[in-house]
Amino acid sequence: MKTKKLIYLQLPLLDNDAKGACENFPFAGAYLDHALQRSSEAQHHESWFPPTAWDDLDTSHLAKNILAVGVDIVVCTLYLWNIERTIDLAARLKQAMPGIKIAAGGPEVANNHPLLERAPFDAVATGEGEGVFPAILAAWRNGSNLDYASVGIRTRQGFSFGKQPPPPALFPVAIILPPVFVGGL
Repeated sequence: MKTKKLIYLQLPLLDNDAKGACENFPFAGAYLDHALQRSSEAQHHESWFPPTAWDDLDTSHLAKNILAVGVDIVVCTLYLWNIERTIDLAARLKQAMPGIKIAAGGPEVANNHPLLERAPFDAVATGEGEGVFPAILAAWRNGSNLDYASVGIRTRQGFSFGKQPPPPALFPVAIILPPVFVGGL
């Protein structure tokens, strides 16, 4: 069974004083990975977090590095400071590798968001994504449909959101962080 390699991506705040060791800590990616690792979908996916040195790369070099590590799925966290750059990066990745799957979540994801309608994301999630993230991955792997009101799946007409309430995002308040973070704190 071939696993799909996925990367959790959170582009940093563009700031002249962003050199702290934890300046761009990917909390959302850590929470999503926590949910994935506790689901049956974990056996089908290999999670990967980019090195902190990538925070200093421009969009072109970041795209090249992502493609070079051979990821199948990119999971983006969108904030006010990174939404446009993340959309640009996603477009570059899709152009270079049309089969790559890209999901987005975060505070800037909303139904009918004008920037997201033109973004090349395959799925977007509003609200807490931990409850629906493994289901999105399973749907992609199985070719099945999702019917969650908080998940938009890309169609030719834009994003199609489901009707059912999402499952609860069950995760402990204090999680044990993956080993990748231990040295960076």
